[in-house]
Amino acid sequence: PTDTPTDTPTISPSPIPCTLTDDGMLTSIDLDLSICTGIDVTAVKHIVANSIVEIGTNEYFSRFPNVETVNMTALVTISGNNAFKDKTKLTHVNFPALTTINGTGTFHDCTSLENVDMPALTTIAGDLTFINCILLQTITMPALTTIIGEATFMDCNSLKMVNMTALTTINGHQTFYDCTRLQTIIMPALTTIAGDHTFIYCTSLENVNMTALTKIPGHGTFMHCTSLENVNMTALTTII
Repeated sequence: PTDTPTDTPTISPSPIPCTLTDDGMLTSIDLDLSICTGIDVTAVKHIVANSIVEIGTNEYFSRFPNVETVNMTALVTISGNNAFKDKTKLTHVNFPALTTINGTGTFHDCTSLENVDMPALTTIAGDLTFINCILLQTITMPALTTIIGEATFMDCNSLKMVNMTALTTINGHQTFYDCTRLQTIIMPALTTIAGDHTFIYCTSLENVNMTALTKIPGHGTFMHCTSLENVNMTALTTII
C-alpha cells in the first residue's frame, strides 16, 4: 500500500525574550532580565518588563547604569535589597500592582527620581526605601496602610506633600527625617505613631491634620518642626 503523506507541522518561532530599540527602550517578556544578553547595557534608558512579579536581588538593574524609567505592571513584591540603589538617572517608576516592599534601600540615592506610581502599595517594611531621593516632590500612596521600615523618606529635601489616606500605623523610626520642605501631610486614617523622630527637622511643616490619631508612643515626633502652627488631633488620648 502507498503511504499516505502527512503534513509537516508548522513550528512557530520562539519569541525574542529581549529587544532594544534605537531610543533605548528595553522590552523583556521573560521573568528574569538576566537573559537580556548581547545588548549595549549603557544604551538602555527605559525598561518594560511586564512579566516580572518579584524583584529578589539588585542584579535585575545593576547592569543598566543609565536607566531613566521602569514599567512593570505585574510586579507585586520587592524582596531583595538595593533594587534600584544609585540609579542616579532614574526619574519615573510605574508599578501599578506592587503591594509590598520588604527589601532595604530600594531607591537609595536615586537622586533624579521625581515620580512614583504605586497605587496598590500597602506595606513598606524595608529600611531606607526612598532615602536621599532629593527631587521627589509629591508622594501619593492611597492604599498604603503600614510603614514599618526605618528612615523611609529621610533626606527627601524636595518633598512638599504626602498623601496617604489609608495609612494607619507608622512603626519605623525617622520616617520623614530632614524633609525640610514638607508642608502638607494627609493621613486621615492614621491611628498610631510608634516610631521615634517621625517628622524631625521638617522645618517647613505648618499644618498637621490627623483626626484619627489616638496614640503617640514614639519620642520626638515633631521635634524641630519650627514652622508648625496648627495641629488637629481630636482623637489623641495617649502620648508616651
